[in-house]
Amino acid sequence: MAYTTPQHDLVFDNEVCGNALECLNCVHACIDHGHNCIMFLNTNPPVVTPDWPKSLQDIPHMVKPARMWECDGCMECVKACPKNCITFVPAKRHLPRAKVDRPPYELNCTVLADGSKCWDPEYVEKIVYIDE
Repeated sequence: MAYTTPQHDLVFDNEVCGNALECLNCVHACIDHGHNCIMFLNTNPPVVTPDWPKSLQDIPHMVKPARMWECDGCMECVKACPKNCITFVPAKRHLPRAKVDRPPYELNCTVLADGSKCWDPEYVEKIVYIDE
C-alpha cells in the first residue's frame, strides 16, 4: 500500500453557486494567492447545432476542485465566495509509519517496502514502529 500525503478538499454546492462564469471570485482568489486549485467546466456540453451558444457566457458552468496538492489551506476561496457555497475540508493528518531517532534529529517518515534507505547508509538507525 502506497503512502500518500493528505490533501485538503473543497466541496462546492453547485445548486447555490449557479452559473460559475457569472462570478469566479473563488477561482480568482485562489490564483491571486499563488495557486490554481479550482477549475471551472461546462455542466452539460452543448450539442453542436446551427443555433448553439455563440459565447462562453451562454453555456452553464460549475466550479470543481483541481490540483489540490497545491492547496495550502489559506481558505481565500471560501472568503471570496459571495454565495457561501464552498466548504473547506482540511486534510486529516496521518501518523507516520516509522519514527527514526537520529540525534540531533527525530525523523518521522515512511519506510520503503524493500528496506532501502534514502540517507547515509553507514548509519544504523533505531526504528520504532507505531503500528505494532
